[in-house]
Amino acid sequence: MISVAASAVLPQMTAHLHGASLKPHDEGFPAIQERRWMIGMMNMPVMEPEMDKPPARLPSDARGRWHEYTPPDITRGSDQRKRLTITFDGGSDDGDAEAILDALSTRGLTTTIFLTGAFIRKYPALVRRMLLDGHEIGNHTMNHPHLTDFERTFRHNTLSGVDKASVQRELIGAAEAFKAITGEEMSPLWRAPYGEVNDEIRRWAFEAGYIHIGWTSNNKKRESLDTLDWVSDMKSRFYRSPYEIKKRILDFGKDGNGINGGIVLMHLGTGRRSGRAASILPDLLDALERRGYELVKVSDLVEATPQFQAVKSVRKERVLEGMVRIKYREP
Repeated sequence: MISVAASAVLPQMTAHLHGASLKPHDEGFPAIQERRWMIGMMNMPVMEPEMDKPPARLPSDARGRWHEYTPPDITRGSDQRKRLTITFDGGSDDGDAEAILDALSTRGLTTTIFLTGAFIRKYPALVRRMLLDGHEIGNHTMNHPHLTDFERTFRHNTLSGVDKASVQRELIGAAEAFKAITGEEMSPLWRAPYGEVNDEIRRWAFEAGYIHIGWTSNNKKRESLDTLDWVSDMKSRFYRSPYEIKKRILDFGKDGNGINGGIVLMHLGTGRRSGRAASILPDLLDALERRGYELVKVSDLVEATPQFQAVKSVRKERVLEGMVRIKYREP
């Protein structure tokens, strides 16, 4: 069977290619953007996994003092178990959504899907199906805005005009849209548009009841579980055929613990007219199962982490404007 993995926290090791100015499904990828991206990657410090390093310290008297806690990014689960998650982002286009949901449903698999409020409003029936199929729905903000200046500076300085109120408004807006369509609450998980996030933004999101979920990368080995499935220009150096996407995932960490605990990034939308990434999903899922991997939801992967326990406490303690108290199963 396939499932998404537990505990240990890695720092966000690479910024997402979506930091380029193009939207995920725009046609083409200008050469100047490619050069800017490569320059940025070459200048990035290599950050090694810190599997045993504890997350930022929780306040000793946490109640009412969550502003003192900055949860780290979660980019991987434990690499000691053969579990992983293939997550999907839904921004504005449903593209391959039906094919993806069919491939998962046929195999009795569930995962985590990050949706914008705009996607939820545009495709309500599809969102209801995701919930009925048993998938976990995470927050991808209301309107998919840029939050940092990465595309200009290759750093993650909070953009001018982005503040606590605006970040929380984006998250609450998406949560309200989901509640209106399904009658349910979103999971306490979010993913920043374009992968643009920093300590300050993660802290603001945490106070609104969310922890940030990235994806697994290894800069030192130049490996990433960002599939780049949204790149549609076949002339781009970042374009990956369906076969190459499958190989990119299956070959990850082949000199170590493989894809154990991995968080894969894929998308529901696509600008591709051919070579659509969803076409290899059935073969990929079957190959992972043959190798003994279990595909799980992100919440299964991170349930034992301090930040997940903390965000559950935040959700229980506070009822923010536009949010409804969430019920959790007690152990």
